Amino acid sequence: MSVLPDSTEALIAHFSDLPDNQQSFYSALFGRQNINEGDIFLPQLAEHLHRQGENLLALTVIERCGFSENGLLEECALFEELLLTKIKVLHALHSYGRARRLAENMQSRLSVASLQLTGNLASIIKSQALTGASSEQQRLLEQSLELYGLAFTEPLFEGSYWLGVNALAIASCLGQQDYVSRYLEIVRRDCLQASNQRHEPDFWTLATIAELDLIELLNHRDAEPEPSRSSVTLCADNYSPWSLSASTCSCLARGSTPSRPCSRGESSTGCSEPPARRD
Repeated sequence: MSVLPDSTEALIAHFSDLPDNQQSFYSALFGRQNINEGDIFLPQLAEHLHRQGENLLALTVIERCGFSENGLLEECALFEELLLTKIKVLHALHSYGRARRLAENMQSRLSVASLQLTGNLASIIKSQALTGASSEQQRLLEQSLELYGLAFTEPLFEGSYWLGVNALAIASCLGQQDYVSRYLEIVRRDCLQASNQRHEPDFWTLATIAELDLIELLNHRDAEPEPSRSSVTLCADNYSPWSLSASTCSCLARGSTPSRPCSRGESSTGCSEPPARRD
């Protein structure tokens, strides 16, 4: 069975079509990342570059790993981590269609439901909703909600509050107040239980609890929405650390209530995928 490059030297062997000076440049660049050599060298290097915001470099590393995309998919259980990074990289580069196709192909081949893959696919579809034709927004948001909502129906995802809070935010956008009422306390409980396992709550625990409070308030307001504008602005950009929390705050600042998906061009805040929570 073929293996991925396990060191900078092994990876640079796949850059042999480039001039010597470019090979030297990449070799020095990858060496400076201080990734330990071994079987997971390449997945770790790609993920490290992605987290640094060097998504084009991360994509270059993945696409020069010695396997085609189809080759990686043929053994997707073995290369799951690398494929997940490629999906996140494509999403960050706003290549939503390509990211979604890869995620759906991977999903169809895995024998066990993947929490990270499900969350990333839901986030990609959400981005498609926010950047595509307005006539498609509601359908795409409903698809995203269905995936995020697996937090409440898939036993393997039990306790995944980061999926749940995104489901509640999108349900608020779609005006599904019964959905929010049914699951909000479940997500709050799961979030607090996760926090109790640590000596002190981390950033995403605090942010999620605040977001849940905002969602609850949003769904119990008496004000009427403005008829000419969207009630809720969801996030589209992939670089803000607050994800849907920012859009919920924006919605409350407007003094509006959930009604329908946002219109194209309204969104200015976004979502990211930090280690502790992925939106």
